[in-house]
Amino acid sequence: MEENIDDLLARMKTYSYRPQPVRRACIEKEGENEDRPLGMPACEDRLAQGVIAEMPSAICEPKFYDFSFVFREGMDCHMAIKHLDKILMGRTGWIVDADIKRCVLSR
Repeated sequence: MEENIDDLLARMKTYSYRPQPVRRACIEKEGENEDRPLGMPACEDRLAQGVIAEMPSAICEPKFYDFSFVFREGMDCHMAIKHLDKILMGRTGWIVDADIKRCVLSR
């Protein structure tokens, strides 16, 4: 196993690593007539993804403020709401979550 990991790291460092095709399967959605696609990467690819995903965190984590909650390990939206409620001294009545992906502004 250690030889395989060393080989993977060597290929990643020399940019010769190439991920394997993702194995696809469809699973039934409960209570619906359509299937949900599911992708299963190889173990080596998952390991490579994990290593690469940790790099930005290691670089950026020291630069975040204590009240930065988005996409951080051990932080979630509930912690952000509690922090906001504390700052507003318990005056938080409701929180709005809006998906603006398809929002069209008109003049």
